[in-house]
Amino acid sequence: MTPFEAIVFRYMPDEGAGELLNVGLAMRACDGTFFKVELIDSWTRVTDAFPSAHARTVRQVFVRLRDALNTSARNGQAALIATRLEEELLRLVPSPDGSVKWSPAIEGATADMTQTFRRLMFRYVEQHEKERIVRPSRSDEEVEEGFIHALERRGNLQVHLQPRTLKGLKRKHFEVEIAHCWLNGKWNCVQPLSLDLLQPRDIQNKAATWIGNVRVLSPSEQESKLVLFVGLPPESRREAREAANDALAALKDEVSDEAEVIEEDQADVLAERMATDLRH
Repeated sequence: MTPFEAIVFRYMPDEGAGELLNVGLAMRACDGTFFKVELIDSWTRVTDAFPSAHARTVRQVFVRLRDALNTSARNGQAALIATRLEEELLRLVPSPDGSVKWSPAIEGATADMTQTFRRLMFRYVEQHEKERIVRPSRSDEEVEEGFIHALERRGNLQVHLQPRTLKGLKRKHFEVEIAHCWLNGKWNCVQPLSLDLLQPRDIQNKAATWIGNVRVLSPSEQESKLVLFVGLPPESRREAREAANDALAALKDEVSDEAEVIEEDQADVLAERMATDLRH
């Protein structure tokens, strides 16, 4: 029996949301006699799970990592023979704080490396490829879609939107770009804010971050009106919904002098306000 080590590659576009997909597997024999890395065949599951992701770009990132590992193995680099897989991955991806993640090492011993690789690949990756994706949380971009769709129902209002950067008046290096703004005497800036996250702590932290952002930015002093367009978890996720309700109340209490807080079910009201502004 030969000891082996394996690592599952993961795609995680938003670490705060805690969502990920297993997209491949790397495995080596600890004596250096076997090494293999394999990725999923189809990347459409990535866009099914994360609609804002660009499947080709995500694939290219992991393919480059796979090819680099294969090159290391072909060159007989000691890192893949004498050290742990994770150390080699950290050499290739020094700061794994983006969407490229990997699992803790899977360790064992086997008399058939190829068979064990196929078993692990099926267990951690392939058996999930045909599953229907049900997302337990949403990104800011997904919450934003409700506002965009409300605009589309009123014609081509999106052409009037433009980005605007709000800067901290007392903190010159602090700035936030708001993508959806229109001008009507002053700037109206709509910032989508998803509180539809997995963990109550993440929901609370995100609300606290935006309370701090609004206080530092003071939009009213920049001839701007900031609207926080908030998405909440469904009632069926009781714990997350209760945390989001508390976070929503805190936002309304703490930033009411500088920002308006609107829930996503008021998308049509907000879109109609924009349409009215543009008619005058």
